[in-house]
Order: sequence, then C-alpha cells, then structure tokens
Amino acid sequence: MLAAPSSESAQNKKQTEQETWGKWVRNHAHGLDTIEPATAERKDTFSDLKFLKQALKDKRIVLLGESSHGTAEFSSAKVRLIQFLHQEMGYDVIAFESGLGEASAAFAQADSQTSLDTMKQAIYPVWHTKETLPLFDYIKQNTNTEHPLILTGFDMQPHRTFTPFARQWFAHIDAERATQLEQTERQLAQLFRLEATLKEFSASKSKLVQQYNELKKFIKDNKDALQRVYPDRPELISIVDRVFDSRLRALNEYLEPNIRLYENYQNGKYEPPASLEENPIYLRDKAMAEDLAWLAETLYPDKKIIVWGHNSHIRKKSSGVKNDLIFGGAPNMTELLPERLKEQAYSIGLYMYQGENADNSQEKHPVKQPENPESLEMIMKQADQRYAFADMAQEKRKKGTEWMFESRPAFYWGGMFEEQFVPREQYEGILQIDTVHAPHYLTGESEKKQDKE
Repeated sequence: MLAAPSSESAQNKKQTEQETWGKWVRNHAHGLDTIEPATAERKDTFSDLKFLKQALKDKRIVLLGESSHGTAEFSSAKVRLIQFLHQEMGYDVIAFESGLGEASAAFAQADSQTSLDTMKQAIYPVWHTKETLPLFDYIKQNTNTEHPLILTGFDMQPHRTFTPFARQWFAHIDAERATQLEQTERQLAQLFRLEATLKEFSASKSKLVQQYNELKKFIKDNKDALQRVYPDRPELISIVDRVFDSRLRALNEYLEPNIRLYENYQNGKYEPPASLEENPIYLRDKAMAEDLAWLAETLYPDKKIIVWGHNSHIRKKSSGVKNDLIFGGAPNMTELLPERLKEQAYSIGLYMYQGENADNSQEKHPVKQPENPESLEMIMKQADQRYAFADMAQEKRKKGTEWMFESRPAFYWGGMFEEQFVPREQYEGILQIDTVHAPHYLTGESEKKQDKE
C-alpha cells in the first residue's frame, strides 16, 4: 500500500508551484515605464505599451476597470492607456460609468468651456480629481480635429447636470416644455436619492411615465428645430431620446425595488432580494449593459470603444465570483452584454498591492497588504515592477500559468473584503500598481454631499 503524502511534501510541492508562478510573472508580465499621461509639454512614444497592439488587434471594445474608485494611480494609468488607444490604435469613444445624458451633454459643450467644467458635468464626483483631469484636457484638445475622442456614458443614474443642458436646449423651441422637463427630472432625481417613500413613488409613477412619453413625443415632433440648435452634434437627438427611455426603464423596473430595499433596511429588515428582478444591483447593471450595447451597435456601430468603470462592472462574469458582497452572485454588466459584443471585448482589471486609497466619501484608508501567497496581488507582486501588466488572453494552462485558471483571492477596494475568482475567467489582462495613493480631489462641498447620497 502506498503511503499518503506527508503534509511536508505537499507543502513543498505547493511552494514549488508558487515559485513557478512567480517565474512566469517575472518573465512574461510587462513592466510599464510610467503611468503619467502625456501632456503638451511632455510627449510620449508609448513604447512600453506596444505589446497591446498584438493583444488588442481584433478587439473593438476595451474595458478598463479598477478595484477602487479612490486610487490616484488607477486614474493616471487609465488616462495614459486611453491616450495610447486613441492615438496608436484608432479607438474613438470613451464611455464612463456615468450618465449617458450627462456625459454626452458635457461633450457637446467641451470646446466652449474649461476642461474642469466638462469633467464635473460629465462624470460622477468620485472621479473629479487632479489625476482624471488630463483626460478632459486631452478631449478638449482633440474636439475639433479629424479624430476627436468622443465622450459618453452608460449609467442610468442621473446626476443633475443633464437637466440644465436639456432645459436650455428645449427652451429654444418651447419654454413651457423646457419647464416641464426640469420639473420632471427634479422629481425623478428625488426618487433616485431615496427622498420618497414607496407609497409616494406609487402615487407619482404613472404621471412621471406620462411626462417622459410626452417629452419623447416632443423630440420626435421637433427633431429638425432641435437639430438646428446643435448642427454639429446630430447624435444628440438620439441620445436624449435614449435618456428618456432610460428614465422610463428606471420607473418601470428599478426604482420600486430600490426604494423597497432601502425602506426595509431602515426598518431593520436585512433580507436579500428574492429574485434578480427585485435586486437593484442587478437591475442597474442590466440597464448599463443595454445602454453600452446601444452605444456600440446603434449610435457608434463603426467605432472602437473604451469603457471606464469599476472592476465589478467590467469583469466578465460576476456570477462566478465567490464572496462578492456587492453582487452576491448576480450577473454584472459585461456578463449581460450580447455574446457578439463579448467576443469583441478585452477586459483589464486594475489592482493595488500597498499604500492608501479613498472610499466614495473621499475618506482615506490604508490598503490591506495581502498575506496569502496564492492571492492575485501576491502573485503579481512577483513581477517586481512598479506597474505590472499580465496579458492572459492567449495563455493556456501549463506549468507557470496554473494561477490564472484556478480560483484565488483578491481584495475589493484595497481590503474592504476579499473576493474569490478565477482570474482568466474574469479578465484578459491584469494591471497591478505596486504602491498607490488617494486621489487629489477637485470637488466642492455640495458635490461631496451629492456623492455620499
């Protein structure tokens, strides 16, 4: 009879395996020279990013994630990647995890206002930072060129800046309709901010649905007149119509379960949603998937798209992540995209090893350093690079790459909790920043309050 392997021999085998993983990462991970974006004064040849030309040669959509919204280096790295993708690989559109209407309205005004104003109008306050601002400088510089970088969004949550733009636009045609728009949007925003009870929502829903349908009819009936106000932005008509569709979808699908969940929480009831149709996290990502698909297939069918969002939204299959305290096994945005778009997508997860990051309230927290040698962060640490990029897309399971194909832990938000997933099932690429810092926020007090809400 064969003797069972000793715990010591099993440990030695595991240590040897971990060493082969480290060797693979050291030999194959790409070390980036810098993550600082190019500026007018500081040119960039992007020589350290040339490997992406092969990795992305047949990919139309690149999804740039982040394990935390509050990490300065993540934003800097993504801005530089976007510059490379736009200049060197012909990507045309940057779509943010922010409102479709807000981002598109800000882009329509980008050449006539400051980059800071465009940033604050376009995206959520979590990214109103010194590190994100160079992207909006870049967008402004390229607005009137032959190859502009088009700014848009794919989230269904409103954040106030769309309303004044649309009101002013509609007022050129019909002042009364413009006022109706403002009032309707204000009521909807209160529902999103959970300032109404479920009973109040039920009482107001049918009227709001009617008002948004009237606004859609106004767009259809006045298309030519509205187009004359923004003759260089013909896509705005379709975008605003889509925004109103999104508002209707929120009224019919999202807001009731979201308000109910909040009321239950306030009353001390912590039961999880009984079904996906009652899960606001899932419903939001479902809406984002539908809007991203609309951008890719209807509004910009011939353009290459870059997506900016949290890892939880851009990874490939959240239903396959264990100990995910946010999604809890529900499918996420990328998982809900049509298969034809998934095949054209390359997803990059961004992770950190040590340092400090911030939560959505801009409060700083130390990054929890991993202790498990089999964690994603510890494996990527073996690259011995400040900025290490592992391209996993074409890798097969073999000696040294087993770590990509086995479930392993990784931190959410730098240590808020530890998820468990198979790296290759979730991402094509991993970019790990060794040492991170909290962003330099450019946010006023009113925006801080809004962001906390």
